[in-house]
Amino acid sequence: MVFLQTFCFKTQVSKFDSMLSQLVQNAFIINLQVIQIERKIERCRQSKDRNMFVTQFNYQSQCAVRYEQKKQKADREKRMEMILEQGL
Repeated sequence: MVFLQTFCFKTQVSKFDSMLSQLVQNAFIINLQVIQIERKIERCRQSKDRNMFVTQFNYQSQCAVRYEQKKQKADREKRMEMILEQGL
């Protein structure tokens, strides 16, 4: 009887050990998947940051170009006024 109880107990422990081992493997796989997802999120964030930087840089460049064009136009108008004043 004791032998049978011991055998059943060892069988249950063996099953429990097998289940625990499977849980550990699953946890390891899930952890790897989480790490991969975190890396993808980081790459997306960096890409978004780069895109935002490029967009901001382009906007600032366009503003600088428009400012320079307005400045050149104002300078031309001023020169034309000076020429007209000297000619009259």
